[in-house]
Amino acid sequence: MKILLINGSPRKGETLKKLEILSSIFEFGGYSCEILNIGDYNIQFCKGCYQCFLKGEDQCKLEDDVSLLWSKVEDCDGLVIASPVYALGVSGTLKNFVDRIAHHAHRPTIYNKPAAIISTTAGMGINDVIKQLKWIELLGFNVVAKKGFMKYPNKDDTEEIESAQYLNLISVAEKMDNSIKRQIPNPSLIRVIQFNALKINAMIAPDVYRADYHFYKDREFFVETKVGVVKRILGKMFYNIGTWNLKTKILFDNGIVNS
Repeated sequence: MKILLINGSPRKGETLKKLEILSSIFEFGGYSCEILNIGDYNIQFCKGCYQCFLKGEDQCKLEDDVSLLWSKVEDCDGLVIASPVYALGVSGTLKNFVDRIAHHAHRPTIYNKPAAIISTTAGMGINDVIKQLKWIELLGFNVVAKKGFMKYPNKDDTEEIESAQYLNLISVAEKMDNSIKRQIPNPSLIRVIQFNALKINAMIAPDVYRADYHFYKDREFFVETKVGVVKRILGKMFYNIGTWNLKTKILFDNGIVNS
């Protein structure tokens, strides 16, 4: 079992230190770990051409390390993503990576993998970073732990603070471990509805959302897993009602339906 830990800071400072401690805890529990320092990789800025959303990620003209990094995210059994607070948000380095993998939220290939979010700060903004990084749930991750750590610049932590932080990191590792070992449950109704909501657009406009259409057309869920009968029925009802409503709206907005 492998845990991937992403250091979203361009520096190798406090955020990395927390991940190194967490990595050692995981390894003591029998996991293999890899720490990725985002700042070490070539990640070009998204140009906003939208081709990865509409036609597929292979249409992106940027040549860098994003595909390599994403393959590591897909292959891990659990993810820890960490960022310092920059202007009450994640670091620009990490946000750039998130922008580049955003199209995977349209066509998730990950289901229910446990994830933890770590934030570090010298003042405020921890909850802002955690809230922003919960976006990874749209990729298919299940966020099971969230922790923030504060430290003033150039000031060493006391032994009491270090001990408390270590216990907090142990708690993160335990929650991740428990989630990995549990049997994967059936998808929740919310996830089934989310799947059908994304599928509606793909089916109504296959010539526009080409990549989405090919992804969704023969699927009943994002990945191959058992979906309960009741949830399938409710999901199909949502799909049919949503399709009718969207088609009506499209006709109305184009002046085809008279008010």
